[in-house]
Amino acid sequence: MLHPARGSNPVHHHPNCDEVLHVIRGRIRHRVGSEYVEMGAGDTISIPVGSVHNAENIGDEECELLITFDTARRQVVGE
Repeated sequence: MLHPARGSNPVHHHPNCDEVLHVIRGRIRHRVGSEYVEMGAGDTISIPVGSVHNAENIGDEECELLITFDTARRQVVGE
């Protein structure tokens, strides 16, 4: 997944799966519930099933994320 500079994805959750997000390049601020963490290239975060989350590119360049789920039948619910 690519995020443009200063871009973000909508706040959402996955009611049926865990998510693992790994930053390939760039810098993001990732929200999980009410917690925020800044991440850079090489950082990984595990997001438990049902956790409200989103990523915001906090850099001036495009960032690249590798995102995996523990099921091929992932569900997404917006907040």
